[in-house]
Parts: sequence; structure tokens; C-alpha cells
Amino acid sequence: SVNRLEGLQRNRYDFIIVSALTSDYLAEHHDVDVVGIMPEGSYVSQHVIVYKGDQDFKMRDGLRIGIDSHSLDYKLMTNKILEKHKVELVESPYNQIVQRIVAGEIDAAIWNLDEVKSKNYPLSYQMIKDPMVKRASRAAILC
Repeated sequence: SVNRLEGLQRNRYDFIIVSALTSDYLAEHHDVDVVGIMPEGSYVSQHVIVYKGDQDFKMRDGLRIGIDSHSLDYKLMTNKILEKHKVELVESPYNQIVQRIVAGEIDAAIWNLDEVKSKNYPLSYQMIKDPMVKRASRAAILC
């Protein structure tokens, strides 16, 4: 979403599609207009916390949590969900999160449930009980 915003600001794009969660943030902090917001599930089905499949996982202090700061959705949700825990945030590109969990380099991350299911990753997941997840599942058009 950060790269898409930059393209919009440099007039490379006439509009961009992001989640409604990201559109809320961008409309508040940048000179962009929200043209429309689509129904739940139009961007992704939902986000979950993923972790190594053979672990008994519980959110707690001391965990190493993967985060891709170029995705505002993941950054906003991770910071909100973990605000009560003292964890180490480990910067990691989105496309390396699964491999880093499997390798034991990080303990968990927020991930798109669609990908976990469609690619049959060796991960387990927990649902996230926060209204942000529903907002992040909706597509939004910005210009």
C-alpha cells in the first residue's frame, strides 16, 4: 500500500485499490480521496495470526512477530493487536513471512487466511477478534 500511495502521489496511477482500513489511515494522513468502499470480503476474506503448525501458541510477551511495514494493513493490525504485549517486531517482506515462521526465525505474524488455505502452508492460525479485521477485508478505491 505504501508503494501504491507513492505511485498515486506521483501521478503514475489515476486511482489505487487498498483495504478500507488502509484507506481510513491514508485519507487522514495524506491528500487522497476515498471514492468508494466495497463489501466485506472484497479485498481478502480475513486476516489471522499464523504460527508454526506444531506449536501450542498463545500470544504473550517475548515473541518474535514478523511485520511488513510496507503494508499499512499489517502494520496497523499488528501494532493494535500486540499493544498489550512486549514483543520483538521483526521486519520481514510479506512474501518471506511463512518461510521465516517455518525456519523458526519468527514465532508468528498476521497473514491473509486466503493464502494459508489456498497454498496449504504448514501453519496453524487463530482468528483475530478485532473490528479492524473486518475493515481490512473490504476493498477501497482512492484517488
